[in-house]
Amino acid sequence: MTHKIQLEKDLPRKFANLLQTENCIGDYMTNAKNCIFTSHAHDAEDCKYAEHVWRNAKNAIDVSTVGRNASWVYESLNTGIDVNNDLFCIQAWTSQQLLYCVSCFNSQSSFGSTGLKKSHHCILNKSYSAQEYETLCGKIIDHMRSTEEWGEFFPHELSPFGYNETVANEYFPMSESEVRAKGWNWYNEDTKPFTGSAYIPLPIREYDERVVGFETAQKNIDVVLAGTIVCEVTKKPFKIVKQELLFYIENSIPIPTKHPDQRHKERMDLRNPRTLYERACMCEECEKIARETKTFEEEEFVKLENQITREPEHQIDTNSSSSHPVI
Repeated sequence: MTHKIQLEKDLPRKFANLLQTENCIGDYMTNAKNCIFTSHAHDAEDCKYAEHVWRNAKNAIDVSTVGRNASWVYESLNTGIDVNNDLFCIQAWTSQQLLYCVSCFNSQSSFGSTGLKKSHHCILNKSYSAQEYETLCGKIIDHMRSTEEWGEFFPHELSPFGYNETVANEYFPMSESEVRAKGWNWYNEDTKPFTGSAYIPLPIREYDERVVGFETAQKNIDVVLAGTIVCEVTKKPFKIVKQELLFYIENSIPIPTKHPDQRHKERMDLRNPRTLYERACMCEECEKIARETKTFEEEEFVKLENQITREPEHQIDTNSSSSHPVI
């Protein structure tokens, strides 16, 4: 690990994961244009403050998971498939001109509704004529403007989840005290320490009948499926299911000794954070500014993409005893 850290410092590092992009600021983007402060974009254009915009997403601002021919979407989550002019929505699919709607499908021109299917001109799930809808909707919006509610996403008081249960906590982690100071929900899991006998997985070959024979393998499989493994990090108990075990055996993968939640956390730790830092390109002749997501140390060598693709000036002597191993 020490060699890997030193190698990261010695070699030029591209400031962001951008491929075939034009006028983009952010990270993890492919085939994107004019996407500013955006992360995880694929086939997206003219998006801002966006996360996971994909498959021909256009003109989306303050969104997460919006795509498949989605356009003109604002402050919405999980919205896509030929949607347009959807504002402040959650899970609106194949719908147009929705305002403050949740879980609506194949619907149009509705306000404050949930669970609609093939509906139109609904307010609080009640259907109106087009003229009635426009009149009443205008009155509601005027009232919301007077209370400064219009133009804002659903308030956090309506969330049934604790902050630590949401994806937000994976990218912007906060302590319980920090969350409660903002007036947000926090979920305290009511768990009791595991007091039973913990199962310690055997080498994966011990469950493979091709190696140890059918009877021995089946005996070991029965035991692991009935047993409980305790996470070596969090001490949370978890079990292995049959389909999972068969996958491990087929691919010669050791049975995990960490809880699924801990494994997910460690995978997420490998990704760059969502916060952007302004930093100058470290080439002497370059005066451009790079916006990168990785926190950095002064000795790290960061380059813009056009500088990395040039002829390398420094080569590592692979024959030297002091050179770093290949990682």
